[in-house]
Amino acid sequence: MGHHSSNNRREFLKKLGCSFAAGSLASLIPQLALMPRAMAQSATGYRALVCVYLAGANDSWNWLVPRDSESSGSRYDTYRLTRGGVYSGSNSSGLALAFNDLLPITPSNQPSAYGLHPANADFTAVNGSAAQAHSGIQSLFNQGKAAFVCNTGTLVRPISKSEYENGAPRP
Repeated sequence: MGHHSSNNRREFLKKLGCSFAAGSLASLIPQLALMPRAMAQSATGYRALVCVYLAGANDSWNWLVPRDSESSGSRYDTYRLTRGGVYSGSNSSGLALAFNDLLPITPSNQPSAYGLHPANADFTAVNGSAAQAHSGIQSLFNQGKAAFVCNTGTLVRPISKSEYENGAPRP
């Protein structure tokens, strides 16, 4: 391969990169025209769906836990047994949270109560010498300022509309 062909390849790649950049910019410019209008919006009661992607770092089974009762056969009991019991000195493999450690919440549209991981309580953050109180997820939920969207995520394989409408199990 000679010097001439590598220069042609470099020129080709430069032009290809420029064309991609120009194409991206061309699709962005019309959106920039909407910015002043979007910034002028002053509607109150703004709501947003915030999605947090933790790339596998979230133990979601301990985030929102059934908290109906500790009795045998309850939803909490099923959770506890599935997680190998509650962690203790004698059960170091247990991953479930203790019933009384869960922060109680009662959704208005659900038949039973739930509990949140204790880390979702109100907390105080210290910045230098100033301490500032912050609402945890439990308080935000109880105030109607937070909600949970459960059982969402990617499928193992795509399903068709007819499979979905016929109640096929989700892969």
